[in-house]
Amino acid sequence: MRAFAIVIYFTSLGLCTSAQVADSFSTLSNWSGDNLKFTIENNTLRSNSNIINDEFYLSQPVSSALQEWQINIKLQFNTSSANYVDFVLASNNSNLWNTDSSIYIRIGNTKDEISLYQDLGGNTQLLVDGEDDITRKSNNELIIRARVINDSLYLDYSETWSAPTSFGKLQKIELSPPQLNFINNYTGFKIRQSTTSFFGDHYIDYFYAGELVRDTVKPQVAQLKVESQNQLGVKFTENLESFTLSKKSNYLISGNSCVAADLFGQDSILLTFAKSFTSGAEQELIIDSIVDFEGNISNGIRVKFEFKDIQFANYKDLLVTEIFSKTRSIGLQAEAIEIYNNSNFFINVGNLIFKDLTGEEKFPDQILAPK
Repeated sequence: MRAFAIVIYFTSLGLCTSAQVADSFSTLSNWSGDNLKFTIENNTLRSNSNIINDEFYLSQPVSSALQEWQINIKLQFNTSSANYVDFVLASNNSNLWNTDSSIYIRIGNTKDEISLYQDLGGNTQLLVDGEDDITRKSNNELIIRARVINDSLYLDYSETWSAPTSFGKLQKIELSPPQLNFINNYTGFKIRQSTTSFFGDHYIDYFYAGELVRDTVKPQVAQLKVESQNQLGVKFTENLESFTLSKKSNYLISGNSCVAADLFGQDSILLTFAKSFTSGAEQELIIDSIVDFEGNISNGIRVKFEFKDIQFANYKDLLVTEIFSKTRSIGLQAEAIEIYNNSNFFINVGNLIFKDLTGEEKFPDQILAPK
């Protein structure tokens, strides 16, 4: 997952209105363009052009107050400079191939990427150069979403239809404010295909363009992992504002201060504490003032964890304290031994071998607590 944030001034995208387009494709009656070059299969739109080197599109008129766009798209081919899809957020022409002013997300192209472009008066500008090789595979299943929040445009995508979109690694790019004052605003998508091997391999499951879909759920901890004797890895349920995610004072363990908070994407952090954790004792991490991209704040998140100082066994750390022979009178059906951890630390007995003159047995992975 990857995401981008762009500081852009939208004079025409400032107000929320009711949703303009929300289509799961049971019909094409609301769309204009090359309708005959598409077909609908099980509420999924599929390309249906059998023309080599073809360019075709669908569009709808919308107001200029859009704040969110989403497309669920599947491309069953490796994209190229002659085989790509443009997800058009805004255009001044209903014929998306004839527009001279638009902003769009290109899925594919030479570098097999998801990038953001802008055309103003026929001059094309690359706003976001996406990560290479994202669509360099035979089956690309994507959810792509763009959102306008506080005069910034956020672009994010998920590489599977089965997972909800969420912001990934954030890039913030400062730009001179482009003007997007479209008198006639249109949204939609356009397809470029070359040879017969690309016919019928474009699928669109859902299209949305309208008001901002607000998230009111506060972020929570999805996973906490003890990485070392003084480090914790924390993954949250959604992506967060970087300044709150990386703020050391937002993380507290009683009697142990956080000295470093290193970002791993927009939803994960590696925390380093001044002191080593107490081995074998339950401890608690308290998290405050964590903010997601919708402004939802979580305070007082409490997550319990236990650090185990696991070491290799030394001589006399492990003792055989009892031997059970196979005695029928007490109903024991197997021979067994009892092992005692005589040390003050945790021991993983995995890969240790118990043997006598007649054979040997390898122990499974199992951790013995001290004493």
